[in-house]
Amino acid sequence: MSRKAFLAQTWDERAKCKGMDVGIFYEDDADEPRSSDSRRPTYDEAKAKKTCARCPVRDECLQDALDRKDFHGGVHGGLNAEELRAERRRRMRRASDARAADLKTEQEVAA
Repeated sequence: MSRKAFLAQTWDERAKCKGMDVGIFYEDDADEPRSSDSRRPTYDEAKAKKTCARCPVRDECLQDALDRKDFHGGVHGGLNAEELRAERRRRMRRASDARAADLKTEQEVAA
C-alpha cells in the first residue's frame, strides 16, 4: 500500500479489529433473544482488550467512543463501559480545572 493510500484511510480502516467478528467486543443485549448462530463468538473482555492493546488506532477509537458517549456494554478503545464513563469524568474534570486556571490567570493579568 502506498503512503498516500495509507494516509487516505480512516482510522477505523486501520483498526486491529477490522475484519474480526466483533462479537467478542460487545456484551449481549439482555432485551434481545440469543441468536441461534453458535458460530458467533461470545463477549470476551480480556480478548477484546488484548486486541485493543496492540491496535495502532486505539487512541482514535477511544476518543470516538468518548465523543459519542458510546458506553453500552462492550469494549471500545481498550476500555469497558464502566471504564469509559470514568475516563470521560476524568477528562471533564481536567478540562474544567484547565478552564479555571485560565480564568484565574486572566483575572490576575487584568488586576
